[in-house]
Amino acid sequence: MEGDYRALESAYTGAAGQPGQPLLVSLETTIAQRPSMEHGRGPQAILVVEQFIAVWPRESCAGAAADSALRGTYWKLVRLGGSPVTAGAKQREAHLVLATDKLSVSGSGGCNRINGSFTIEPGRLRFGRMVSTMMACPEGMEQERQFCRCDNHGC
Repeated sequence: MEGDYRALESAYTGAAGQPGQPLLVSLETTIAQRPSMEHGRGPQAILVVEQFIAVWPRESCAGAAADSALRGTYWKLVRLGGSPVTAGAKQREAHLVLATDKLSVSGSGGCNRINGSFTIEPGRLRFGRMVSTMMACPEGMEQERQFCRCDNHGC
């Protein structure tokens, strides 16, 4: 019942369909220790909703992403700025892969290849300076710019 929890609860209540239907929720959270609601139990880890972003009824993550390894996994961009992401004809999907053996990331913005560095801190993933190829594609350039925050000097 902290942070932006009430916004999440309100959106969930308004969007929830029948029990068992998928519901995709986007939020920013932290994990914090809080006293247990059960008598005699010590503190427990809870998810604190720092910021509720959006809810999408009848959508879900494709597969068990929560159980996937962060590194060495193909992370496909499915939403950007609240809108679904699409790949142009004969173009790659926008995606990232974090290397398993070093702190580097590679992928595609949909048209251009992207590479860079990353760091992992407790509860946080940070990307360093990114570089990209500079091809022009007939579709998806604005989406790629938003994903990479690209300008005339690359990502």
